[in-house]
Amino acid sequence: MSNDKLPPKDNIILFPSSKIVEKPGITTPPSNNEYVKRIQQKQTKEFVETAVDDISMNLLRQLYDLAIKTEKQSFTKDLALVVDMIRGLVYRDFDMKHPAQSCLLYTSPSPRD
Repeated sequence: MSNDKLPPKDNIILFPSSKIVEKPGITTPPSNNEYVKRIQQKQTKEFVETAVDDISMNLLRQLYDLAIKTEKQSFTKDLALVVDMIRGLVYRDFDMKHPAQSCLLYTSPSPRD
């Protein structure tokens, strides 16, 4: 369809530009560094949680395909531990703290060993 077949738009009344008032607090983004940092952390946490959920679902699917008994209580506990460790790994990559990282201090050997 070409523009030649469209009816003329001579019945449109434009709003007077002299009446448009922009409020400075609403249209301009906040320049507060603390606010920006908080938004970045929130978005990073959402990304990490989504990524870990995807990884854990794929891991669970692969374990199920390998005929691992996924209905056992011990399996659920072990999987929860593995998923938390993965979560700690991904958070560490983004230089963020996670409780699972402190567990690794006690369970993994130090580089001097």
